[in-house]
Amino acid sequence: MSKLLNALLLFFAALMIAAVGFGDPGAISQKVNDFFGWKPNKPVDAHIVNVQQAAEIRNLVARISEEDVAAEIERFAAFGSRVPGYPGERQAYEYVRQRFEELGLENIESEGFKVAVPIDRGAELLVEGGKRKQLYSLWPNGVRTSSLPEGGIDGGLIYGGAGELTALDGQQVEGSVVLLDFACGQNYLNPASLGAKAIVFYDNGGVNREQAADKFLKVSVDIPRFWIERDDALELIADLESRPLDVHLNARMDWQGVEAQNLYGWLPGSAEMLPEKSRENPQAWKDQVIVIQAYYDAISVVPALAPGAENAAGIVAMLELIETLKAHRPHYSILFLATSGHFEGLSGINDFLYRHSRRSDYFRERMTDEQRIDFDLMLSLDLSSHADRTASFGVGTFYNHKWTTDNYVKYMLTPYSKRLSLAVEEIFADTSRHLEGITPPKRTWKNYLPIPLAFSSEAAAFVGQKALALATANDARARVDTPLDLPEAMNIANLTRQIETLAAMLAWSGRDSELLKPTKLELEDYGHSLAGGIYWFDRDINFAVPKKPVPQALVTYQQLGPNSVGGVRTLIAQAGDDEGKFRFDIMRNKLDNTIKAYQLNEWGEITSAPDMGQEGNETYPMLHPWGWWENEMLQVLFECRALSLFETVDSRYLSVLDHMTVLDERDGVPQSWGADFVEKQGNEEGKVTLASVVYAQPGSNVKALMSTSLFGVRYLLSGAPAEWVADPVQPEEVDEEMIKRALGQGYPIDQGVVLRPGYAAARDMWVLDDVRIKQLARYGVRNDKFMRLHEEAREELMAAEEHLQAK
Repeated sequence: MSKLLNALLLFFAALMIAAVGFGDPGAISQKVNDFFGWKPNKPVDAHIVNVQQAAEIRNLVARISEEDVAAEIERFAAFGSRVPGYPGERQAYEYVRQRFEELGLENIESEGFKVAVPIDRGAELLVEGGKRKQLYSLWPNGVRTSSLPEGGIDGGLIYGGAGELTALDGQQVEGSVVLLDFACGQNYLNPASLGAKAIVFYDNGGVNREQAADKFLKVSVDIPRFWIERDDALELIADLESRPLDVHLNARMDWQGVEAQNLYGWLPGSAEMLPEKSRENPQAWKDQVIVIQAYYDAISVVPALAPGAENAAGIVAMLELIETLKAHRPHYSILFLATSGHFEGLSGINDFLYRHSRRSDYFRERMTDEQRIDFDLMLSLDLSSHADRTASFGVGTFYNHKWTTDNYVKYMLTPYSKRLSLAVEEIFADTSRHLEGITPPKRTWKNYLPIPLAFSSEAAAFVGQKALALATANDARARVDTPLDLPEAMNIANLTRQIETLAAMLAWSGRDSELLKPTKLELEDYGHSLAGGIYWFDRDINFAVPKKPVPQALVTYQQLGPNSVGGVRTLIAQAGDDEGKFRFDIMRNKLDNTIKAYQLNEWGEITSAPDMGQEGNETYPMLHPWGWWENEMLQVLFECRALSLFETVDSRYLSVLDHMTVLDERDGVPQSWGADFVEKQGNEEGKVTLASVVYAQPGSNVKALMSTSLFGVRYLLSGAPAEWVADPVQPEEVDEEMIKRALGQGYPIDQGVVLRPGYAAARDMWVLDDVRIKQLARYGVRNDKFMRLHEEAREELMAAEEHLQAK
């Protein structure tokens, strides 16, 4: 309906333009505005805060002390990991509820919702001779956790520094456990491709958010990765200098659908009527609602170690704001909303919006009057401590991974932002406290976000609600998403100043009759739902249609952008039920989404994956088009094994290989097969993922062909006879059987990984080229220059083999 209305508005606007002709553009604009009743935003009058109000509010917020703020930060960090499903998150919820009650909020409600998270069941490293060191599993690659096989793994421990190949020279990498500096970027892929059984990271002084984001990938490659405490790591490194160490590792991490809680309570407004003529119709103050939202959960690349001190800045600010507004009661009604599941794709705020607050008539009609919470403006708090200036933002980068500016949203939200900003400036007589970040002078909002951030306000705007983020400007949040996000790393003075700023802003704006004046501009609700079933195609049960449910499947889709947006995960995951059913209440974008479901065993191995063959994707597509308000789909999985591939890049052009073809040993497309690789999304920017996964039926052999959209096959893993490089076939030996052997027999899917895949691919391609060249030579087709290049390639492969043997 809203799309039709927008089309009609544009049509009438065109008629108005035609009616006034091609004269003065300002006159045309005025005619159109007059026709629709739109009025340009008036400049905010100066001195909206009088001297007495300013002094009163400054005295009010002066009670906010650094000691109190520090104590609250310490309290939240001391709960332990606040990732949903871990004990600290539940303790944080109980504490926030207790504070809501103590502070006198009314009609306090909590609502549970399901979110899928990786739960660390424990990990350890045993050194031969009796030493035991605790390990912690890292965040999964895609859906593949760091769980180890039953009984664990054994291997020699080696230290690989920052993971460069030169640091691994002379060491036995294959079959080993490699200890690496955390500040190694994605170099941990080097020992993984050389056959390391596991990677263990420690704090070498370079732990930060960007390094954390490098430690997990979008694709589900099998690289067990762990964190060890610094002192334990340094002890092991010292031991390695005197003797070799053999170690044994055990670890288990499970995806689990856990219940998280949203919590909200009311500070009711005044029953008095708003000033005359401030609204089109008489209205009481209390009938207009401001939502103040903050999250209380936390995140870390090591889920069991998520103290989340910086993550707690917003919820600590909210508790201070409640106390301030209790002492200086706002006339508007205020709903304080504390959400969890923030870092799991903004799950908490999405659950609240789905239940209570949508602009779509379709979903509003499905809410009861008791469920519906209509609000006029949401202010989401997203603070950190290494800058002292807050800013109001109209957009973030979770729903907007290309960092674009929506002018319609900008014009709609700027009046709110400007008024709030001016109030702060006049209360404190200071322009340095708060930045109007939607339309800052001579800059754009992007200039004040040094890193991508995902704001809860984005989720509200996505379903048609007016919302601003009140966030810290110019802070890179270096410790966020790491085990070292600790209180001692924070700048409490900066955070306290920001809380004072926001407390003053809201103390004044809660009594400002101009702030929530209705406008005729509205946002569209883009939040569609998707439900479906995950099945196996078992012809012994159903011959024509797949109906055998996959119980407890992990159902996912990938939000565009990096794998972590300021700690917020972009892999949206949901645990299916025992009947294979799943539901996403609000899909996170208005584009097509590729839905992928998996079944994992108790050791983290992927045992069922989406079938991309004839009985799967070709009949029941994984690509879900954005369409009706509520959509349904069916996905077929097949029982499989996973084969991890690394170095999936065109080494000549340094371009990402984002197209894959999987063949069986007979060079046909398997009836059932699957693959995970990073497909380039338009002009999407971000770090390259140099890994892919192939899925095939147990016991089978597979070949992988990768390319880009611009070139032919650049990466061929065929399993050709490796010995033909050292001992090439003779031209007279080439026959149909020889050509067939040169095409390769594939790689066994059960081996789990193709070691040194770049070298293997080069060798496979050389063998195939060699046989084809000699076949052509039998018919007189020969090029001497080409033959010289071909022989040089063979010499390089032989040299590579010598270096490999010498480690």
